[in-house]
Amino acid sequence: MVKNSFLIKALKDENKYESFLEKISTYNFKKHTNLFSFLNSLEGNDIKGFVNLIDKVTNFKDLSYPNSSLEKSLYSIFKQGIGKGEIYSVFSVKNSLNSPTNLYDITLGDQKVEVKQINLPTDPSDPAKKGRLTSFESFNEILPILNDLKKLTSDKEFLNLLHTNSELKKSTEEVTTENFLSKIRSGEITAKSYHMKRKSGNKFALILKVIKGLHKVNISNLKENYNLYRLFNHPYIKNPNSLLKQLIKDRDSVWKYDSKGEEKNLYVLLFEDSTQKTYFDKASTVFPGSTPNKKGEDNVRNITNISRGGLRFYKNPNLK
Repeated sequence: MVKNSFLIKALKDENKYESFLEKISTYNFKKHTNLFSFLNSLEGNDIKGFVNLIDKVTNFKDLSYPNSSLEKSLYSIFKQGIGKGEIYSVFSVKNSLNSPTNLYDITLGDQKVEVKQINLPTDPSDPAKKGRLTSFESFNEILPILNDLKKLTSDKEFLNLLHTNSELKKSTEEVTTENFLSKIRSGEITAKSYHMKRKSGNKFALILKVIKGLHKVNISNLKENYNLYRLFNHPYIKNPNSLLKQLIKDRDSVWKYDSKGEEKNLYVLLFEDSTQKTYFDKASTVFPGSTPNKKGEDNVRNITNISRGGLRFYKNPNLK
């Protein structure tokens, strides 16, 4: 609840109180205590600055990077479910409101807007919300493979299959440690691109390396072993490229296409801290997803990042 009588009076004097009430009503007082504490602590010139900030532009394209100390303070307010820059954007853009759903951040009329903040032009931007990755088919199909591998770590027949490939054996042991599995189950999975050589800490690259390695294992002499048969008959092990194709489909479902295959009417407002610039455009432009190669096929090299709880892509290189 806003109890700052000086702020309320200033808002009324400038005929911005109704707009302020509409915006602030979309935030829960108990959940967003940092926002309400900020508003109730405003005094003097900061009150004037905040009142001037409200509805200062009519569209997101005209919204500038925060300049004054007050704007930067508002920009920096974030809470679980509300990212950096969101509150600053809502109060600055006329008729914009905090979204009632977690599918996007802000509404402006019919526009649905996702706010993203990055530190450097080369940083990956996070186009998906935490937890969304765990609902993707590609992620859910990886988990059974890892769980089956965990069961087989002491299976003599399985170990015999790996005895001639020490690198695959070592990688398999790594992806079946409880520490590794707990991170994967919680959605903490990172990859820079599927075709990169494995690097330290690149969990997805390691998983894919294991899947590709298992794909090449000769299982023609297997005895009756339910766990082994189930593992080696998994679609991703029989055909690792099917995993890559599913990743492309899952990735594009975040920004580019809806369930009917039509382009989403979703926009991205991007704050770039190092250059102190903002960029606003359709999500499919900011995060273009896969691009066709000369044969008209999806370019799987455009898979760039799968991150903690959500897909990540490098920023479109045209946004300089």
